[in-house]
Amino acid sequence: MKEFHGVVPFWGLLERLETLQPPCLALRNSVGAVACIPSLRTPIAKARGWIRQVLNVRGLEESLSVIVKQNRLLPSFYMQDSIMCHPEEVTALVRYY
Repeated sequence: MKEFHGVVPFWGLLERLETLQPPCLALRNSVGAVACIPSLRTPIAKARGWIRQVLNVRGLEESLSVIVKQNRLLPSFYMQDSIMCHPEEVTALVRYY
């Protein structure tokens, strides 16, 4: 993951999405759970911890569907041709998994 002004985009995005209104409880719980782990200090470690968390609770599809719906936030974290900016590609990837 490439840093952008000292923030790893994926973890920074997750932190912002945690405060969505109305909240996505699965996303909020998974981000909160990872943020409370003291051994995960860097944004990269937290992003990896989040991925592991959502895979363990089988919440990847729900969380990614919430993430890709955030049209106003994604362009500030990802380039236009990134897979995260194309909901249909993310959905296809999750279904393949």
